[in-house]
Parts: sequence; structure tokens; C-alpha cells
Amino acid sequence: MSKDFKFNIIARIHGNCLSNLQRLVTSVLVQTHKNLTLHLAVDESTEEVIKACKFIAEDHWRTMPPWLAQSHQNVTVEFWPNETNERLYSVRNTCRVLDSIEEESIIGVIDADDQLCEARCLEWVNNSYNKGAKVVWTSNIWEPFSVNLCSDDLDDKQDVYKHRWVSSHFRTFPLSTYKKINKANFKDDEGNWMKRCEDQTLMLPIIKKTHQEGGKTHHLDRPCYLYRGYQKIGGEAHQYQQGMEKFIRNRGYIE
Repeated sequence: MSKDFKFNIIARIHGNCLSNLQRLVTSVLVQTHKNLTLHLAVDESTEEVIKACKFIAEDHWRTMPPWLAQSHQNVTVEFWPNETNERLYSVRNTCRVLDSIEEESIIGVIDADDQLCEARCLEWVNNSYNKGAKVVWTSNIWEPFSVNLCSDDLDDKQDVYKHRWVSSHFRTFPLSTYKKINKANFKDDEGNWMKRCEDQTLMLPIIKKTHQEGGKTHHLDRPCYLYRGYQKIGGEAHQYQQGMEKFIRNRGYIE
């Protein structure tokens, strides 16, 4: 019998993303899979964005068509303010929400400039977990170029730290797997939270733990995520990210 998994979707809100905020929120609320909570986790951002996130969490159904509000009564939105409004970066911002969730669920992450591009995305991901997958990521669309950036299926018998797996902008995993991981995996050798290379910082330990427990991963070959990110190749941020990737892979998994 198929299970209706609970999903906790974490949207990392950063900068002046007001123009895309409603599209992001709507893309989650229109999902045909209705057992979910959307977490608006605010990083350093503008006052307008912070106010909008708070309003959406408190009274979001006023922004939705009546038919949508009526059919999604068990969908909730939670607001996670950043009291200092200092930059947290993606990994730390994600972990502070994960550490506060107690109910076992499937976790998904979305960035502020992006959105889900298919209303059946969570339904398809839910089906993958029902078929036995323990980590699931989907294909995506990189908006400027209409290409897929994510990694395809990986070899579950190979050490993920040595695999060419690079990224998936919509990746999901069980909360219980995250809870078993040493937080040192998300920090540098000085104990500082990683600031870049979030895909690999978060997902390589999760996949490693999954493999240790005999679980399999799955790439859902459907474009479910619209990615609008842009990074200047050769820029300072890109060079830092490349350095972090090399550091993470050379250090390996911390038990």
C-alpha cells in the first residue's frame, strides 16, 4: 500500500527576491501532493521581503484563488525570521530549520530565486520513495539556457565522495537520515559553517549515510525545478566554491 509521505519544503530566502517570492510560494502550494509544510527561512534580506514572508505565513490563503485554498487546507506555511539579519548562508540556514522539525518527513529545499515548475513534482517524488528510494533528486531547467544541470543516477556501490555527482537543485531526503549525521560535515576545520558549495556540503554526507545503511538513491528524470541562478565563471565566488568542493571531497565523511 502506497504511503502519503509528509513533506517539509525549506525555501531559503535571501536578498531582494520579492519579485519571485509569490511564484515560489504558489509553485509549492499548488502541488497535487497536499501533505506538506512550506518553511520560509529568511537569511539576510530586505525589509519588504521579510514583511512579505511573515504575511504569507500568517495569511497566505488570501493570496490564493478560492479553489486552491479550499483544496489545500492541510498545507501550512511557517515563517523563520533571522533576528540579526546577518548572512547565514544556505547550509546553516537550512540546518536551523531541520534541527527544529521533529515529525519524520521528507525534506526538500528551494532557493529564493527559483521554484517548482511542475504541480505533480512532489507526487512523483513521493512515488519514488514508495518504490524504495532513500534519497531522491529531480532534473531541472536552467532558465536562461533551457538545459538540465543536475546529476543523473549515481552508482550506489561507489563512494559518493569520489563520484562525479555535482548537484541537483531540487533534492530530497528523509529527516531521519539528516539527524544521524555529525554536524562537523557541514563545517570547515575551524568549525565555521560552509558558505558555498551547499549541494555537496549537505548532500554528500546524506548520501554517504544512506549508503552505509544499505539504501539506494534515485534521480527522477523529470524537470521539476526551475533554476534561475547565475554565477560568473572564474569570479571570486566561483573560485571559492571550487576550493570548497576540493576540500569537502578530500576530507571525506566525518563519522
